[in-house]
Amino acid sequence: MDREAEKGGLPVYLNAREAAAELDVSLATLYAYVSRGLVRSENVGSSRAKRYRGDDVRALVARRRPAQAEERKKNRALSWGAPVMDSAITLISDEGLYYRGRNAIALAEEASLETVATLLWRATTNPFTEQKTGLGEEILKAYGDIMAPLGVIERGMTLLPALALRDPGAFTMAGPPVMKAGVRLMRVFAAAITDRPLGDDPLHEVLTHAWDPEDKGETSDLIRRALVLSADHELNASTFTVRCVASTGSSVYYAVVAGLGAMKGYRHGGMTASAWAFLEGAGAGDVETLVAERLTRGEDIPGFGHPVYENGDPRATALLEAMGRHERYAQTAETLNGLIEVVASMTGRAPNIDLILAGIAQKLGLGPEPAMAIFALGRTAGWIAHAIEQASSRQLIRPRARYIGEPIKAS
Repeated sequence: MDREAEKGGLPVYLNAREAAAELDVSLATLYAYVSRGLVRSENVGSSRAKRYRGDDVRALVARRRPAQAEERKKNRALSWGAPVMDSAITLISDEGLYYRGRNAIALAEEASLETVATLLWRATTNPFTEQKTGLGEEILKAYGDIMAPLGVIERGMTLLPALALRDPGAFTMAGPPVMKAGVRLMRVFAAAITDRPLGDDPLHEVLTHAWDPEDKGETSDLIRRALVLSADHELNASTFTVRCVASTGSSVYYAVVAGLGAMKGYRHGGMTASAWAFLEGAGAGDVETLVAERLTRGEDIPGFGHPVYENGDPRATALLEAMGRHERYAQTAETLNGLIEVVASMTGRAPNIDLILAGIAQKLGLGPEPAMAIFALGRTAGWIAHAIEQASSRQLIRPRARYIGEPIKAS
């Protein structure tokens, strides 16, 4: 990014994240300002990125209510702000995404979700090599009719508390008991998602057999990669929720149920459904018009942009490249790349993992549920790791609030 400065040391140009931060708005609102001519943008060489005129941004800030904007900036630690706790699980940096010091993109080339869970949980041996127990099968049969009309998240939130009541190791957050509970939890969740019998097949194969029984290995490979890349993403909303519950001394099952509840929100895991709907809309009409209409209304472009990744989500890049190498998915990859080019040219935004998960779901022809299922099942591995880490600290998470309400009245 060009850091040429105006008189007074202020930069002539800002990148998208810097411009949005200066304005105290979302990236979607920034792009809406650009479409209305309030902020000028320029291409950066031959890349998809854009830069934004700093003087335009500062002029808009001056026209708004700077005192209130500054006040809001004071308390951003829990909203894309500074780190709020220590963790040894996942690192997100300019160099990439790392699980326990291992590059997640590299791991996705060969590893299974079970292998990554073993790494994240710091298990000395792979706990998934143990055979299944009858406990989960009993629960699945008992709740079969109840779960039939439910979605992915609701199935997990219904089934896991019942499983916790029957698991003697549910409240032990250390050693072999919590590892066994984690294996049971993930296998039962996978069976519930797919309506398949409980077993010890690799989790990516469980999903593949349910969604693409005639697969020749291409769908299985993409799902395996996607599960690995979904396994953890540092301290996002659902993971923080999991840690809060684990900090109270609650069960790993209830911690994961809390994470599922947070993931359901449309600003988090629910974004996969929004990305799927956007792909459906893009396939039915003119993409440029669709994008322009959303920007004019100040709406996000689902599946694009991520506050953590200024230069694009590496998980999306890795999955899209893998998709393009599979003959069956090559046309889907080509379509996605065309859409990405249009959105990048109009907004400067790169795709995130939600878009690629939605693309896989669209190819499978099963609606948006597979995208959510991959994300949710993969992320349970990371949630369990965070629950274990938080419980081992023996610290209750209890932030303080900064009161901004009515003044205290004299008695």
